[in-house]
Amino acid sequence: MAPLSPYGSSKAAAEILCMQMARSGGIDLVATRSFPHYGPGQSTSFALPAFCGRILDARKRGASGISVGNLAPVRDYLHIDDVCRAYATILARGERLGVYNVCSGHGVSMRELLDRLIALAGASVKPVRDEELFRDIDVTAQVGDNGRLSALGWAPEVGIDAGLESLLAWWEERTG
Repeated sequence: MAPLSPYGSSKAAAEILCMQMARSGGIDLVATRSFPHYGPGQSTSFALPAFCGRILDARKRGASGISVGNLAPVRDYLHIDDVCRAYATILARGERLGVYNVCSGHGVSMRELLDRLIALAGASVKPVRDEELFRDIDVTAQVGDNGRLSALGWAPEVGIDAGLESLLAWWEERTG
């Protein structure tokens, strides 16, 4: 573990505490390190649903731009259906005290994800840099190794384009 932010440090500390409790108390425990995930129903407090909301709103209003933060970071996004299947696989076949990265193993820049959503929405909008949407601490690249999870027989099934399409469709149904 090499956390790069206060949030990451809190997650690492919680994992260490839980592992120590499991070892001393005989508790069955597996740890998951879940990378960013997305899907229908997710709040606009997260990047991809926020992009959907802004794109659809701009399309409706005929606006030419949407506010964005830093689009350079690379993230390892996984669709929620694959996340749920990963958890089920880990619970069924995971090793006691094992640690599993729940991730696709592939990174995509936030810019590429935004461009794909704009194309899927059929919108003609451009990103407009908004300093207020930038984070004080932002990890440049966050891509995981899902080798231990894959060894249990799991593999992602929802491709990024199909996943983004389902997310966008969910938001379109709600925003008209």
